[in-house]
Amino acid sequence: MEEPTWAKVLFILTNLPYALAAARMVAQDQEFAPVLSQLQGLCEASSKINWVFVGIIGIVSGIFHSKQCFQCSNKKQRQAVVWWNELDLQCAFSYGFYLSVCFLKRSTVHFAPCVALLVGGGVFKLNGYYKTYFLLHGLWHVTVAWYMSAIVCNPA
Repeated sequence: MEEPTWAKVLFILTNLPYALAAARMVAQDQEFAPVLSQLQGLCEASSKINWVFVGIIGIVSGIFHSKQCFQCSNKKQRQAVVWWNELDLQCAFSYGFYLSVCFLKRSTVHFAPCVALLVGGGVFKLNGYYKTYFLLHGLWHVTVAWYMSAIVCNPA
């Protein structure tokens, strides 16, 4: 990736909102009402550890994007980037699925704009427009972290 260092660092810093979202969840310590009653036990049991899930997502995403931006010059490093990318995707999709199950209506409404940023950024990345990818995917990090905390901390 031949983008300037400042752009790469700024992009990696867009993972910080995950820490803010996790901190908000700890501070709020909200119980929440699950959408599907048969999953009530799962949703209620995990309500106290949402911040852990979001914190892990932020750490994994930060490591992946750091390696993507700065450690991708040889085959071994590129293999590590692919591994971290897969882990990042698994963490994000797993928690997204969990939120969708426990907060169906709110998660669908909140995540629709986020998914547009994710897909749009991916399209630009695949076509070699890395600055636009940095912008859109960085906005994905910021908005999805905000919405994760909004979904969990603001029961409807």
